[in-house]
Amino acid sequence: MKSLSFLAFLSILSLSAFAGEALSDIQSRIDAAAKSGGGRVTVPAGEWKTGPLRLASGVELHLESGARLVFPDDPDLYPMQEVAFEGQVRRRHQPLVSAVGATNVSVTGGGTFEAKVEYWHSPGFKTRGRPQFFHFDNCRRVVLDGFRIRN
Repeated sequence: MKSLSFLAFLSILSLSAFAGEALSDIQSRIDAAAKSGGGRVTVPAGEWKTGPLRLASGVELHLESGARLVFPDDPDLYPMQEVAFEGQVRRRHQPLVSAVGATNVSVTGGGTFEAKVEYWHSPGFKTRGRPQFFHFDNCRRVVLDGFRIRN
């Protein structure tokens, strides 16, 4: 990992998204941090709606106290893919927060991750395809610290 003086520190406030409105493009900030060699992507206080997020090596996703990162229950946002689950590769909806083959990846802060789950628990929906909340496959040095999870 690069020394702190060379890391990217990006806030989603510089995006054109508004708290509580349409989906925030947090993934673009994660991708920018990864492209620059790593860094912290900060989600400030407020409610931010997002689709699934894929973290990369050297990236920290940090939720400030009072931040709520909300994942809508729209299945179209979470495409089906092959996911390692309970020791087997299965076809499931994309996890809400994931990383594959990453090193030095972190999710930190005093904020809250919240999944809207009405669709996934509706009558007739097969439990097999529900997305996992967090999924880290073949990753090293993963830090999960301080945040809360709802639903």
